[in-house]
Amino acid sequence: MKDDIFILIGKNIKKFREEKGYTLNDISISTNLDINYLENIEKNGVDGSITFEELIKISSALDINITDLFR
Repeated sequence: MKDDIFILIGKNIKKFREEKGYTLNDISISTNLDINYLENIEKNGVDGSITFEELIKISSALDINITDLFR
């Protein structure tokens, strides 16, 4: 079972995205990350393949502080 923090990050990404009214496509364009990759993160949480740089890109696209993803 994945660590809860990894699942939490994925759920928070989805929560903030939906609160801001952004689509996965919007975030994909802003971050230059594959839409399927982002969808997988939201559904299954992050894993060892995500980089800190990608988390920064996502938080920037969502206009949030990166620490918000961990709360």
